[in-house]
Amino acid sequence: MEFKSGHFVVKGRVQGVGFRYSTVIKAKSLGLTGYVRNRPDGSVETFAEGTSEQIKMFLNYLEQGPPLSRIDEVIKSINTADRRDYSDFEVTY
Repeated sequence: MEFKSGHFVVKGRVQGVGFRYSTVIKAKSLGLTGYVRNRPDGSVETFAEGTSEQIKMFLNYLEQGPPLSRIDEVIKSINTADRRDYSDFEVTY
């Protein structure tokens, strides 16, 4: 099982629509650790750690978003070296 980490910036209508909350639920349901947070430019940033398959499913979710969101772009960086060993997945500020 290959470990991966993913750093994602999601652009579109992603603030004020429950994006962070639903992202936490999805990440925890997939068994990921990491964080999600709003950025000053109106985008949402998230960092997740897990298996290749977990990261793939998480990215698929981010590309769709929750019902009230509109995803214009997901900037992604996925690698095997950037391990931070988070114990949970949570909203940070």
